[in-house]
Amino acid sequence: MRQETLRRQIAMGVVPKDTRLAPRPPGVPAWDSLSPDEKKVAARLMEVFAGMLACQDAQFGRLVAELQRMGKLDNTLVLFIEGDNGGSAEGGLSSSSNWIAGFANGSHEPVAELVKDLDKLGGPDSYPIYPVGWAMAMNAPFPWMKKIASHLGGTRNGLVVSWPGHIVNPGSVRSQFHHVIDIAPTILEAARVPAPDVVDGAPQQRFDGMSMAYSFMAPAAPDRRTTQYFEMQGTRALYDHGWLASTTPRKAPWMMTNPPGSPVDYKWELTTSRTTSASRVISPGGTLRSSRNSRRCSTVRREPIASSR
Repeated sequence: MRQETLRRQIAMGVVPKDTRLAPRPPGVPAWDSLSPDEKKVAARLMEVFAGMLACQDAQFGRLVAELQRMGKLDNTLVLFIEGDNGGSAEGGLSSSSNWIAGFANGSHEPVAELVKDLDKLGGPDSYPIYPVGWAMAMNAPFPWMKKIASHLGGTRNGLVVSWPGHIVNPGSVRSQFHHVIDIAPTILEAARVPAPDVVDGAPQQRFDGMSMAYSFMAPAAPDRRTTQYFEMQGTRALYDHGWLASTTPRKAPWMMTNPPGSPVDYKWELTTSRTTSASRVISPGGTLRSSRNSRRCSTVRREPIASSR
């Protein structure tokens, strides 16, 4: 599935042609290693997930169809974001029919029990989640998954924008770096409405986001968001001008216990989306220094450059 996803991404132009899949995270079982019952449960849970997406897609289609019927679609800015994080690993290695129980107390049913209740999965008597292997597959080509804020598999989501007459080359791809906090400023600029300073007497905080509207008519425009910080449960990343400094995860997102030590003990990796013969490494003090001898790498060819403790 990961290979097929990457093949389609390359064909669509959403990733570079020489993109390679990130390696499998430690502990994630391969499909061929699963027992027949484990495969049966995993397949059903992905069917449930696909059914949920199909239902959401249908409702979104109803909304668009109604805007079209009203004659308002051509004057509507549509922004569609698929998800709020990478695929979730909270189902653990074997999945669950009630992921809240697993999240709260680490409880997971034996595979035999899941097989017995196969027809209940996705119904009103279940709150299921797929096993972690599917999370890894759906985040291709990036490494890791939800709750790992240091890597793009945990943070990257697709965005589709439609605004007839306001976007050059509809259907083309934009590669500027942006963050979800940029959505509201984009809507305000499109609507020509200034951000309010006061709402119902309450002073408003400033927006940290910035509008993406500049890219609508200028596909090759330079990035305006050049720096962004990410953090969740000890995993951290800092994006800056095409470089991504990321902590190496010390805890799998499906594990309930925390590793010993402090977040300051995390090792760091440095990757870049730029083509350059000069890379940069993280020195023991945590500062960046240039290195003419460092190897090339990219956000999808992840290589540890140096460690910092």
